[in-house]
Amino acid sequence: MDMQLNTNNAQVARFPKGLPPRRSQPVPKHETLALLRLGNLLHTNLSSPWVIEQFYRESHKPVGYTGLIYQYPGENTGFSHGVLGGHNCSYDLVLNGDYLGSLDLYKAQGFSDNDLVQVEHYLHVLLHPLRNALLFQKAQDRAFRDHLTGARNRAAFDSDLIVEIELAHRHNHPLSVIVMDIDHFKKINDSQGHNFGDEVLKYISQAAQEVIRGGDQLYRYGGEEFVVIAPHSALDGTRLLAERLRLRIYEQNYGGIQGLTLSSSFGVAQLRDNESASELFVRADQALYAAKHNGRNQVVA
Repeated sequence: MDMQLNTNNAQVARFPKGLPPRRSQPVPKHETLALLRLGNLLHTNLSSPWVIEQFYRESHKPVGYTGLIYQYPGENTGFSHGVLGGHNCSYDLVLNGDYLGSLDLYKAQGFSDNDLVQVEHYLHVLLHPLRNALLFQKAQDRAFRDHLTGARNRAAFDSDLIVEIELAHRHNHPLSVIVMDIDHFKKINDSQGHNFGDEVLKYISQAAQEVIRGGDQLYRYGGEEFVVIAPHSALDGTRLLAERLRLRIYEQNYGGIQGLTLSSSFGVAQLRDNESASELFVRADQALYAAKHNGRNQVVA
């Protein structure tokens, strides 16, 4: 098990980037029991955010650090816990050659050698559960990905919407959903062929990804219908987002075919108190139906 270490105490790098020196101090009995409990706990869940959160909860007091930042490039995985700032030590986590991300620990006072020994004891417990969680996350992402457009698929939407609604209700923040449908898409398939229709769907997915915010998520719900989950977004702001999406789709250049423009219709709904996922989606879908009934190429909220 390899860990690359860089510490920054009072802006002085105490160790160069690379493998830390081997630390041979025996683990105290009370710490051994705490590490065993932590290892058992971390192996009970395959969510990498949960694993990192529990690692922080169980280790920051015994070790004496105040906060951490975890980042895993390429997987949209990055989060922090506790109080950041002051002195820090940084680890690149590697297990049997597999890169598991970077972890920065923060402390008001500098990290002593004994602190770093204890940090590494806890980090070695973290590595296997974290690798398992990341492998599960990758497999789940493949299962939840629409292979044509690269957007997440309907199964992912059904799962993610339940989670986002629980978070919105728990933390009392707004949550909105956009349902969008490409107008008269069947004519594209009939006149240009299904292969070209597939390319158009890729263009639309890419254009939508460029318009939505960093915290939003795009899904291909089925056929030419897409959905956006917009956390922390109230109705008015989400309506404006849908309007930007509508304009972008209308102005998109689709494979260089002269004169080809596509319009799209949108339904928007904001989560209400005690509303379920199915109830929220039905209201957004009804708004989409109203947009189509009213002449298409518009947003209804």
